[in-house]
Amino acid sequence: MRKKIASLLIIFVVAILFLGCENKKDGEVVAPSNKTIKIKEIKVAGIYPLTGKAATFGQWAHNGVELAIDEINAAGGVNGVKIKHLVDDTQTDNKLAVSAFNKAISIHKVDAAVGFVSSGEALACAPVAEQNNTVMITPVAGTEKLKEAGEYVFRTRESGYLQAYETAEYAIKQLKINQASILYENAANAIAYRDAFKSKFEAMGGRIVTELSYDENTGNWRTYLAKLKQLDQAAVYAPGISTVIGLILKQSQEIGFQTQWLSSAGIEDPKLFEMAGDAAEGLIFATSFFSLDSSNQKTKHFARAYSARYGSQPSVYAANAYDTIYILAQCFNTGAIRGQALVDCLYGIKDFDGASGVISFDNFGEVYKPTAIKVVKEKRFILAD
Repeated sequence: MRKKIASLLIIFVVAILFLGCENKKDGEVVAPSNKTIKIKEIKVAGIYPLTGKAATFGQWAHNGVELAIDEINAAGGVNGVKIKHLVDDTQTDNKLAVSAFNKAISIHKVDAAVGFVSSGEALACAPVAEQNNTVMITPVAGTEKLKEAGEYVFRTRESGYLQAYETAEYAIKQLKINQASILYENAANAIAYRDAFKSKFEAMGGRIVTELSYDENTGNWRTYLAKLKQLDQAAVYAPGISTVIGLILKQSQEIGFQTQWLSSAGIEDPKLFEMAGDAAEGLIFATSFFSLDSSNQKTKHFARAYSARYGSQPSVYAANAYDTIYILAQCFNTGAIRGQALVDCLYGIKDFDGASGVISFDNFGEVYKPTAIKVVKEKRFILAD
């Protein structure tokens, strides 16, 4: 368990994020020890899957980070010190993620790192963060195991465990489903979702008919789907990402297997419809409550800036990544640039008003955000009744 931090740090709101003390000169920050230190730049590693099956999520995270860093630097940086974004592509490969993180620490001497999009990458890199006293923050990875991954490991999204709970509860209470099967990839993130859904579903009186797992490189699920077709279940819970679940739904339709499909936040991506077409109709899933129509000024600004720059609407993961940088910058501005000082500052972050919502880190570096249940209707993701 991580060390509990009793923080007495003063947390500034974003509106005064870059108002330093008047007696500081450009390029100087006052460390928590009250010692003035001179630095040329602050280095933040961006460890993302920009290629491979999780590339969509990696690009969202990259874009959110890039946008925030450019905004901060354009406004003068952290008391005149610019933030440098050092990007590496993991290719959705855990080993390459570890290699990239080690390189960022040993060669580039980064102060902190963001990204680690897949749960597998995040869990593989957590020991590197601990061994090198380097903060890592993921805006995307959902595995519950991150909670115990170490003092230097944080995330700005809620655990996928909570979303799987909400899905199970919705199935029982709203859909009146009491028998379900689970189809999942044999990977850290999907296993975490499976465990959470099963635990909640059974605790509420439901019965899991069967659990079927498939390997990462599976491309044909018809054998699995044929097995499910022969069973007596009212729903199938299949957590995963859009490109995978989209194909599963399409193949299910092709063999004439009809059921209530339930999934996870990773499917909320237009690519789902490229893969599944109308086979995605009626799919239900839990995700972070994030609305581009929010009245929150931070959300409005972020959505406009992101769309203008990248030509598409941002996801909640892009918003999480954007907020991650502003939270780091808030700590950098207090002189907590790296190591234990940065850790202590992050644990002291409470009620940070960000584009993705209000963020407070608990004693495990976790955040808690509202969850929404959505359904696919006419190739749109809308709030379920």
